[in-house]
Amino acid sequence: ALRAIQLPGAVLVDKVAEVSELLGRYRQAATRLLVLAYAGAALLLAWRYGLRRSLPLIAGTVGAAAVTLGAFGWLGLPVNLFSTLALLLVPAIGIDYEIFVQEGAGATGGHGPLLAVMLTAATTLLSFGLLGFSETPFLRSLGLTLLLGIGLAFVFALLGANLKAEAS
Repeated sequence: ALRAIQLPGAVLVDKVAEVSELLGRYRQAATRLLVLAYAGAALLLAWRYGLRRSLPLIAGTVGAAAVTLGAFGWLGLPVNLFSTLALLLVPAIGIDYEIFVQEGAGATGGHGPLLAVMLTAATTLLSFGLLGFSETPFLRSLGLTLLLGIGLAFVFALLGANLKAEAS
């Protein structure tokens, strides 16, 4: 309504709109960075494990991020700059879980690596997940994104390990 009023010598200063536009541009840049992070991780995993073994490793974290974004849409939660930045941690932590579960179980044959991954997942989910209860919107966004994303990455890592064990 204020934009419709044209007064000579008057300039409308809308700081909220300016900041929102700036954060939107940063969110787009962070989304491009997220895609590059996944591509870089996929290339490094393919170099180390070969294409066939690397696809399940990257698929778990891609699936976790996709389901997290889907859950946000289903629940009507906004995907903002802070949730996009939080999604950058999902592949970093999720791929670690995948590698430790896959390599640890094969190397030792015991449940030690699985227990270690479960304990690290529990502490990570507690520390980041508690941010989801914050009254500060950006902290809540970070916490909910990481709670869903890392939790799903952990579940997908366990499912991948179970599928591998059943196949052998």
